[in-house]
Amino acid sequence: MFNTGILSDKFGVKTNYNSKLNNKTYNSLYNELLDFVEQLRNDTIKLIIDISNIHLRFLGAFLAMIAEFEWQSVICTYTEITAYPRKEETSPSVPNLMYSTGFDLNSSFWGYSEIPNLKTITNERGDYIWIVFLGFEGKRSAAVYTEISDDTKITMPVITMPSVRPGWSNFAFEANQILFENANLKGGDVKYISALDPFSTYNFIEKIKSEHPNRHIVLSPLGTKPVSLGVLLYALKHEESEIYFDTPKESCSKTVKNGKVHIYDILSFFQK
Repeated sequence: MFNTGILSDKFGVKTNYNSKLNNKTYNSLYNELLDFVEQLRNDTIKLIIDISNIHLRFLGAFLAMIAEFEWQSVICTYTEITAYPRKEETSPSVPNLMYSTGFDLNSSFWGYSEIPNLKTITNERGDYIWIVFLGFEGKRSAAVYTEISDDTKITMPVITMPSVRPGWSNFAFEANQILFENANLKGGDVKYISALDPFSTYNFIEKIKSEHPNRHIVLSPLGTKPVSLGVLLYALKHEESEIYFDTPKESCSKTVKNGKVHIYDILSFFQK
């Protein structure tokens, strides 16, 4: 997706093999994405999708579109992030001293918009549970809470474990204190799931739904990409669920150092 002054679903394609897709530009994640996937299906019946740096809006739209076709293999890969850039500010009390104020992640957002090809936003929630998968951007979770908060909701914060680095889970807890204060949450309200397993995310949401069968499920994936993948897979299989997502603007790479590569076989989610 290209970053322009307004939200754009334009995307370009480059291939290292002879294909009609090479050097093409598409302007929509609806009909033109369908054209892209149809041509892709003509080229191959096996997909490998690197989700490490893919935008969640595009990933959701793409997964929903490939679900319309038959594939022999659908694999996702994810490379762990082991270091992020840090924000630094000048100390107000010590001249020339710089100190870290947290991770330097997303800084601006397009706002709340339905993920193309997925029924992810509704105006008729009724009694619902908001499951928010937390990352390191506390202002972000607090802003989403402000947008959807009302008296009929149960807020369920989720922190992912284990941390790639010791202490990162504590940082996630501390970074989201504004949300905890605004929603009157305590440490005992936090749920924990795997940071690197989309299938455990899927199963976790299914478990919560089974415990609250009469409540609408609203999901906000603000954490790791594997967790976000699990949320998208759940939405594909459960059209009654809702994804409430603030659509970060794309920026340059937010990683300083990478670690292990993980591989997820998700073919079963696309078999008829």
